[in-house]
Amino acid sequence: MITVHRFGIFHHARSVSRRVKSTGLLDVGGVVHVLALLLSTLLVFVPFSAASQTQDRPTLSASEAPSAPESDRYQPYINTATDPDVSNADLRKMLTPLTAAQISQVTQGWQEILQENAQAAVDIQRSLKVLDNNEAQLARRTLVELNDDRNRIQRNFSSSLQAWTKKGGSAEETKPYRDYLSALTSELIYVTDNWTLVEAAVRWTFSRSGGLDFIKKIGVVLFSIWAIRLSARFLRRMTEKALGRQRDLSAALKKFVPLAVYWGTFSVGLLFLLSGLDFYLAPILTVFGGLSIVVAFAMQETLGNLAAGLMIMVFKPFDFGDFVEMSGVSGEVYGMSIISTTIRTFDNKFIIVPNSTVWGDVITNVNAAKTRRVDMVFRIGYDDDVDKAKSILMDLCANHEKVLETPAPSVFMAAIDESSVNLNCRPWVATADYWTVYWDLIDKGKKAFDAEGVSTPLPQKQVHIVDKS
Repeated sequence: MITVHRFGIFHHARSVSRRVKSTGLLDVGGVVHVLALLLSTLLVFVPFSAASQTQDRPTLSASEAPSAPESDRYQPYINTATDPDVSNADLRKMLTPLTAAQISQVTQGWQEILQENAQAAVDIQRSLKVLDNNEAQLARRTLVELNDDRNRIQRNFSSSLQAWTKKGGSAEETKPYRDYLSALTSELIYVTDNWTLVEAAVRWTFSRSGGLDFIKKIGVVLFSIWAIRLSARFLRRMTEKALGRQRDLSAALKKFVPLAVYWGTFSVGLLFLLSGLDFYLAPILTVFGGLSIVVAFAMQETLGNLAAGLMIMVFKPFDFGDFVEMSGVSGEVYGMSIISTTIRTFDNKFIIVPNSTVWGDVITNVNAAKTRRVDMVFRIGYDDDVDKAKSILMDLCANHEKVLETPAPSVFMAAIDESSVNLNCRPWVATADYWTVYWDLIDKGKKAFDAEGVSTPLPQKQVHIVDKS
């Protein structure tokens, strides 16, 4: 119809133009008539062209179409998240894609729902004074139902607060909501009458979302702790077996690593348990992160001992049972921790030396080798037969069951002292037999010298007195 109408207009315009040309005159009425025709033509063309452009324009895909404002797009989602009947599990899922600003709207919505619930409870509490027994009993049942709803609303309120904090909500933004939640809980308990509190407590105890759920969570916690401990002990035993096959590792390292595996597994398991129980661990970890810096500065020496202990365990300059000399202390290595080393002296005194002192000093490990040389000095008189004394000592070394044949023992004259001739006797023995052979040969050497007439002179000085008179 628009096309027919358009061609009719053009035909009328051409007839007017022919009349103007045939007469050669252009009167005012004709001009007005022509302008009116042109204006009507323009009014017809504009909507037609717009409609044709709309029809000819290609349809945009969802990705090419201009997106609506983010607040408008997610507003239905936010409305669903603030539905009073939504469960806590569904709410936590719906909070996942939302931003901090959007979650703040959800939090505000749950605060309003909680406020309406509290207002209804307070109104019923105020009306209990004017109700008879039957009406009061019905009102208390309503209060109990409101209390059950309030517990669910508070859980959703807390979940939205936690999600808001995780997504970047500052402490100043979330503090009013947290203060309102804690203050409302205490105030409602204060204004609720005793009978309602007792009935609510009994109903909470035997409800699946209340006392039974609490008992269930306690059971889950106890079972989880038992499972975590069992897993930690299993990993510790596996680590002990794996390290036991390594002969080059120190006994201290074999003792420390399984213990570290045990407590590390136990700590990580507890963190997962707390996270599964909806504990928000970010503030706790943040506090520990800040405290770790302060503790590191305050315990520099302890951390130095810890680092030195790890170096000792890895490089193994000594091990349990070794006889060592370090930091002015000599004795057997009785024990070692990540912080200190315990030395037991020959008179059974226990000396605890910090690991940083041990690692920073010269360490003499007597038991590092499998064999040792026993160094003994025998003194004889100037008039005694040196070859005879050497022969006696060689026979003692050759006949001793714990003296090694290879390397062979040696006996030689080492020095002529102020009062004696010094003979060095040096047999080789197993490291564990050092002191046994030392004390045995000293005893047998003295007795053999006495039996063979070899003297053992005492330190002496010869003094000459000159009489000048």
